[in-house]
Amino acid sequence: MGYLKDVADRMIVMRSGMIEKEFRHEEFYKLSDMKMIGMGLRVLSEIPEFEPTGRKKGDTPILRVEKICLKRGKRTLFDDMSAEFYRGQITAITGVNGVGKTTFCKIISGEIKQQKGSVFIYGENTPAKKRIHDCFFVGQDADYQIFTPTVLQEVTLNTGFSADDEEVIRMLKEFDLWQFRNRHPASLSGGQKQRVILAAALLRNRPILILDEPTSGLDGRHMRIIAEYLRRAAEKDTCILVITHDREFINIAADEVLEIH
Repeated sequence: MGYLKDVADRMIVMRSGMIEKEFRHEEFYKLSDMKMIGMGLRVLSEIPEFEPTGRKKGDTPILRVEKICLKRGKRTLFDDMSAEFYRGQITAITGVNGVGKTTFCKIISGEIKQQKGSVFIYGENTPAKKRIHDCFFVGQDADYQIFTPTVLQEVTLNTGFSADDEEVIRMLKEFDLWQFRNRHPASLSGGQKQRVILAAALLRNRPILILDEPTSGLDGRHMRIIAEYLRRAAEKDTCILVITHDREFINIAADEVLEIH
């Protein structure tokens, strides 16, 4: 929200459909980051340059992409692109719109086949149809990943968890979804649907989790909750790739940044 500091004349804060607070420009400008966080919002200060954390589990990558190539018509999206990703590590994948971030991750997850090159999982050259079993890809549009008539059924589908498991109940409550557990996911707002799909992805416990713009439609509070859940998943050895332009999220969640040109 920092870009609004010199633009906004006033700020109106809403909660549960009601106006909770209103700030004139002078008051808005003076709000501290802690005050913004306390209201569940994003910070106003300039986001610092990202610094890698060095966090990872082991020295052998769980996922290695080696010299992949992909062309669409006359356009070359990737040419001899290579990268390594580790257990316990959250990697932010960035780059300008249209550069191929989502396509790159769909190659990794097996949804798209590369024309040349290899993808290694656990050191084994893994074909696309087998990569799908090790990876879980959460796309930008949650509507394409909704399959069941209730939120509770959606988040537990193919996870091994039951509706009354403590982990499921805790996650739905922390994601502010518990009150909607018997609603059809399609009836929720965009941000709520995004959190439903994220909860389902985290409960599946795949070794490689790929998220495409997971904080779109999320306020500061839910962004920080998602970051915390991703960190917990990484601590349990999950390898996490996040396609994002969200610099605030990158700074609080990522261990490494891969910029695609």
